[in-house]
Amino acid sequence: MTRIIEIPNDRWTSFLKTISRLADGRSVRLEVASRELGDQDMAELQPLIGIYFETKGSERGEVVVSVGSDRGELTHVVAKPTRIAVTINDASEPQSVAIEDADGGTTIVHFERMPALPAEPTVPA
Repeated sequence: MTRIIEIPNDRWTSFLKTISRLADGRSVRLEVASRELGDQDMAELQPLIGIYFETKGSERGEVVVSVGSDRGELTHVVAKPTRIAVTINDASEPQSVAIEDADGGTTIVHFERMPALPAEPTVPA
């Protein structure tokens, strides 16, 4: 059985750092769903380079997801995130992270074989 846990706004930075560290180099599938374009896979089983919440500069407030590919690095930006949620299984292994934006779109990072999340305050129970 899986659970969906919403991450409070004030924990986005630390939560995404934890996920990025755990998933670094692991295969992910990057999916973007929007009302205008429908569901689209942006990357299929590519190594995660990083996922983070930008806290400085003109990109402040954006969530950035980067994956590797045979053509180089692919970076996807969620300009106005409104909600971040993680889906975890019974073993506390992240299955996906969904980032909703102000325009009604959702970016989903699906993980392949992730280790369990640490028992730390970045993920509420």
